[in-house]
Amino acid sequence: MPLIKRRPEILLYAPRAVSPGTSLAVRVVLKCGEAVPVNAIDVELRGVFVWFVRSQYGSSPSEETFLRQRARVAESGELVAGEHTCAARFTLPRELPATYDGQELRIKYAVHVHVDIPWWPDARAAFVVRVIPPPAAAPTASARVFASAPGGASGGKPYFEVSLGGTDVEAGESLHGAVALANASTNDYRALELILLAVETIRRPLGRYTHHRKVRSWSMSIADVSDDAPKRFTIALPEQLVPGFDLNACSLRWFLEVRARVAWTRDPQLYIPLTVRGSRQQEVTGEEVRAPLAVGSERLSLIWRSVAQARGLEYVDGALHGQLGEVRLQVSREHRGRSGGVLVAELSYADLGIGLALEGGELRSRDPTQAAWLRERIGEALRARPPTVADDRHLVFELYDSGQDRATLLGFVDELLAIAGPLDGAVHELPPPTAMAAMVPAWTEAARTLGARLRIGPMVISGRADAMTVEIATGWDDRGQPHQTVLELRPASTIDRRHHLTWIANEPTPESELPVAPLVVGARALDIAGESVRVFLDGPLADPLTELDRITALIDLGQRLEGRRGFYR
Repeated sequence: MPLIKRRPEILLYAPRAVSPGTSLAVRVVLKCGEAVPVNAIDVELRGVFVWFVRSQYGSSPSEETFLRQRARVAESGELVAGEHTCAARFTLPRELPATYDGQELRIKYAVHVHVDIPWWPDARAAFVVRVIPPPAAAPTASARVFASAPGGASGGKPYFEVSLGGTDVEAGESLHGAVALANASTNDYRALELILLAVETIRRPLGRYTHHRKVRSWSMSIADVSDDAPKRFTIALPEQLVPGFDLNACSLRWFLEVRARVAWTRDPQLYIPLTVRGSRQQEVTGEEVRAPLAVGSERLSLIWRSVAQARGLEYVDGALHGQLGEVRLQVSREHRGRSGGVLVAELSYADLGIGLALEGGELRSRDPTQAAWLRERIGEALRARPPTVADDRHLVFELYDSGQDRATLLGFVDELLAIAGPLDGAVHELPPPTAMAAMVPAWTEAARTLGARLRIGPMVISGRADAMTVEIATGWDDRGQPHQTVLELRPASTIDRRHHLTWIANEPTPESELPVAPLVVGARALDIAGESVRVFLDGPLADPLTELDRITALIDLGQRLEGRRGFYR
């Protein structure tokens, strides 16, 4: 089994639509480019209602799940390379609301597929499921008359009555009605407006919020209508209407608002409640089609996975990851209030140790020669995509974009890869600081003798001795000049507190059961703390091998601390 696992591509086949009170049969297809182990494969049907919380920074969605049915379609095992198919079936309760896409309230259904992969990010995908109202029965007799004022026409005030063929309606049908005006001689009637309203109510612990959404409106002139003379009208209801519902936490109701526009006075109006039913001609076929991925986060995931595949990267936990040599790349998304979405990229690498910084948009370091050399290698690539942060371990880049456009994201990644390539070479080829350039041959020979690695940029030798880390590092002052050398040993285990000490030159040799005398002769200071032993020497050190005896004594002390020699036996 490879160390880096490739997650399978997930497809879902489901009916075009399904109604409450019926069953939903889905088929999951997993495409595996190579064998992958799994702990389990779960398929889950979820119904959620989404509402929007508005603040000074805009609108943000929140959601709550009201339906959850899960089916485990596979247990622990291995998916070999190729396609694998599994099926699941769910039963939809009769009282479920249909899919609804309102302004402040939405009802969504999705099938979530979860492939549990051991010791690796799981494969997940969500697919849209469309739930439509069940076919409507024949409407009940509901013809009624509605008045704009409960007491009828009085005192010459505007007044009208509306009759409807029925208030029990279905999506897409024509609604017939008539309007009759009163006191036409004393009022300048202009127009009759009819507005189909969706009343969306969200009930939360901190209160109740109701929103009136105008779905469609109609207008007709009533300027020539005389008293009590009915004027007939017909309006075509939208095809997208769904029945109202009440889920306790949220509800949807339908009304027809009727308003008479009158000059120089208050407009009379009334609200007529409507009962919306499913269409009688509506049929739910058993035809199976490939389900679309859910929009929003799932569509975003699809775009980012596509970019990852195109550029040989990994998409894990909402971010792109990759590596070119010793340079690691990560691209993620952030949301910054009114500024919106931001793509944030980081190129990280081994510690350069040269005091790299960003000043005035230019790379700077404590040694101008090293900074100039670095700018020469990667400056052209940085001009196309300047960093916002630079230091010895990271370059950070930002692009104010939501990351929802594949071409924009791909272009951003390409700019980063164009920087990462020459940066990897620069990390390996960084020249020595000017003040120590003549000492490089001696430091190179010391690294070879000690079986360690020399990082020329900061003039540091690092190696391992008996499972302990040993380092010979150059210390730099504020003017960028080498002023000391530090020999450091880091044992594999924490150093006991009874051995901690601090000593500086001109003080008597410290009392310790450890053999510290060989370390302090000719040294500036000695510090033994929880994680390391450090010896401070004058610098720069022209040839590290002149301190070979002290390095040997340092390793001997480390062995005693770890119980391999001396008093721990």
